[in-house]
Order: sequence, then structure tokens, then C-alpha cells
Amino acid sequence: QWGIVATLIWGYAWQQCWQRRDTNRPTEFAPLYTSLGLANRLTLLRGLLIAMTAGFIFQHPQFAFTTWIPALLYSVAAILDRVDGFVARRTKHSSLLGSALDNIFDALGLIVAPILAVDLGKIHWSYLLVSVAYYAFQLGLAWRRKNKRTIAALAPNKLRRTLAGFQMGYVAVALWPPFSSPITQASGFAFMLPVLLGFIVDWFIVSGRLQ
Repeated sequence: QWGIVATLIWGYAWQQCWQRRDTNRPTEFAPLYTSLGLANRLTLLRGLLIAMTAGFIFQHPQFAFTTWIPALLYSVAAILDRVDGFVARRTKHSSLLGSALDNIFDALGLIVAPILAVDLGKIHWSYLLVSVAYYAFQLGLAWRRKNKRTIAALAPNKLRRTLAGFQMGYVAVALWPPFSSPITQASGFAFMLPVLLGFIVDWFIVSGRLQ
């Protein structure tokens, strides 16, 4: 079961990279890089770690030590989320591909890890609203494009990335066995509400209801 689930999630992660391979460039009209680059490889490693974490969903391990493994895997993935961008800037290999994969793997990790945490009783099921918010937002944008509705551009906002980083950090901590369920479940509400509010505000902006 672990192998099947992990392979399926890793296949999705690699497919997302493959279909965007022509964006391995710094800007839209710049030439392609000649290699994937260290930063993008670290981002793909993050996708692999998330896939390996997904394999533990609904496993109900018989040995206590095995609950530490997914916590370690996802914690490393969360740390790499901060490292890959730094490496891209230091190696002067920032790319549209890396930026896109960063967002995709953020959203993927915030589906996989919370589902696992809910299964382990570490966070409340309502936190899964954070997991579906990104995909609901993207579906809303797709609906507006299909129906030729106006989509206002979102200004760059570091707060979005900061909030995403906080979510990954919270879920990573919640997965570790020493942290008790009552504390991690209660903390989830404090981490969840700002993100959901942010998606609501962003939707009002792109739909033209708010400037």
C-alpha cells in the first residue's frame, strides 16, 4: 500500500514538472536553461518526500517508531521549501518552472500531511478546508476563464508565501509523536483562519469585487 500510494503521488509530481519543462527559464521570453539546476532538483526532492509521506496515510502502524518516519519526511520537505528558493537566487538559476512547482508542491503537501495528521488524530478534520482552498481557488479561476469573465491580476504579496510556510511548519510539528493531540488540534484553528481569510480576499480581488 505504501509503495502504490507513494508512486502515484510521485508520478503526479513528476508529471507536473514534465508538462512545464518549457518554463525552465528566468522569464517568459528568455532562452531555456541548459540544465534543470540544483534549485529545481531540490524542489523535486521535496515532491518526492511528500509522496513518501503520502504512503503512510491510512496505514495504522503497529509499531510506535514508524509514526516518526512520516513526521521526519514531511519536516525535511518543509525545510526544503525555504532552501530551494535561496539556492535558486544564489546560483542565479531562478525559473518560472521552479516558481510554479513551488506552489504546486505547497498545495500538494498541505493535502497529504493534513490528511495523515487527521488520520492520526493530531489535527481536527476542519483543517482540511485549508487543503482544498487552493484547488477551489484554481477551479474558480478556470470557471471564470471558461465563461470569459474578467480576472483581475493579484499583486505580488509575500504574505501568501509566509502563511503557506506557517501551515507547513504547523502540520510538520503536529505530526511528531511527542506533541499531544489536544494542543495540536486547538492550534490548528489559529493557523487555519488567516489562510482561509486570505483566499477569500484574493477571490474578491480577482473577481473584481475588491481593489
